[in-house]
Amino acid sequence: MEETTTFLIVNIVGGILVLGSYLVYISQFPQESSQLWGGVSKKIQKLIVPFMFLAAGGYLLTSWWFWQTIDPKFLGFAGNFGYTGIITLFGIFLGFSTAWIPTAIKAIQTRSTRWKITTYGVLIVVSISCLIILFLICTATVETSKSPIGKNLAIIGWCFLCFQTVILDGLFWVIKFQPDKAYLVEIKIKT
Repeated sequence: MEETTTFLIVNIVGGILVLGSYLVYISQFPQESSQLWGGVSKKIQKLIVPFMFLAAGGYLLTSWWFWQTIDPKFLGFAGNFGYTGIITLFGIFLGFSTAWIPTAIKAIQTRSTRWKITTYGVLIVVSISCLIILFLICTATVETSKSPIGKNLAIIGWCFLCFQTVILDGLFWVIKFQPDKAYLVEIKIKT
């Protein structure tokens, strides 16, 4: 099987798993899913949601570049990292992105510090893999007669995704998501 075909399959299967996990967990656990925003205010949520679509668009644009625009045989990265490594990193990114919502829901259900930390760990892996992919895109050498605009668009698109996964999810959301402390608020309201 060609590497580009493997890349496409990883992205299709991974994308279905990520979106499927959202669909299943939000529909099966409506009470918990309403708490997924943690302490993020409605006003801030309205600012973040449109950016999620920019991040998704950046992901698709960059994936298209890896799949259709470049030839894996003529692609080089820092440290002799190859196209197979990119496939692996995308798999890790998508796998851990799939794990985010189940771990977050479990953290809400159990109010367990262990599950909260597991959720944070999942987001750390997502953030790190995203940053590594950005670094590899930036350092990629593409031996082709095509315009470098594709690489530049891939960098811009992936930067949107990095902002979402590293800043908004990996830092801001982590600070606001404290399911193990939510019971304190419920006790104060009842008394």
